Amino acid sequence: RRLERAIHLARFLGHALREEAPEGSLDLALEVGDSVMTHRRQYSVTSGPVTIIDLLVLDGLNPRSILFQLNALKTELELLPGGTDNGRPSDLGRLVLRLHTRLAVADPASVEAAQLTDLSYEIGGLSEALSQAYLN
Repeated sequence: RRLERAIHLARFLGHALREEAPEGSLDLALEVGDSVMTHRRQYSVTSGPVTIIDLLVLDGLNPRSILFQLNALKTELELLPGGTDNGRPSDLGRLVLRLHTRLAVADPASVEAAQLTDLSYEIGGLSEALSQAYLN
């Protein structure tokens, strides 16, 4: 469920943040991300690309954000058999950690729509790796 939420949100934001996106796409992104009220509470300005990315992608405390999903996934992977190797993350754990770290240090103003689309595919790769590691 966490992977699906992260994949779909990254893919949707990748489209909604493009210059050619229809008017109202950013407001729809807040609706899809179930974060309209949170956005109003945190930002005194109208929704814009930077505030949307900050809230729905990079906010580690927002349970709807991509970073939150990756953080939870990282924690859950550590609990699985083979999730760690002598205290070090497994190969799958390192993949999640790389994505998580990249988002955790990102500046919202520097994240572009194409990067979010790419991120959706990278998270999809995590899903495939998870299936290979535990379902085969």
